[in-house]
Amino acid sequence: MITSISIGAKPFKTKADACNTVFGCNYKKELQRGCFIPAELRKNCGDKYHAWFPHLDTVVDPGWINKLNTNGTVITETLRNTAEVQKVYNKGKNWTYVTFAKTDIGYEFMGVFKMVSMAGNTITFERKFTKFPYP
Repeated sequence: MITSISIGAKPFKTKADACNTVFGCNYKKELQRGCFIPAELRKNCGDKYHAWFPHLDTVVDPGWINKLNTNGTVITETLRNTAEVQKVYNKGKNWTYVTFAKTDIGYEFMGVFKMVSMAGNTITFERKFTKFPYP
């Protein structure tokens, strides 16, 4: 069962906590992946949504740098390898990202984002909704 969440909700300590609380999962251990479809989310919504846990303003292996604009509506994701960026864009451009950014206090719900463009080695995501699920 999916639980509603809005921007400003209390941060989660781990990715597993976020998935268990919001998507109704039952993860026992911390999750390593940064973008995936949790089993319960897939069961309830199909392949439309991905849970995304970007680290902001930090270089993450294999060299991703994610930045959030000042009003929280745009995330830019830059990778040193332009060919890899093209693969990621082609694969994920039709997905919808339920986004929990890693911050100093945990994983904060940032909203529901969509990829909107790719230029050079940077992909841009825009926030479409401030709550999940949305109408």
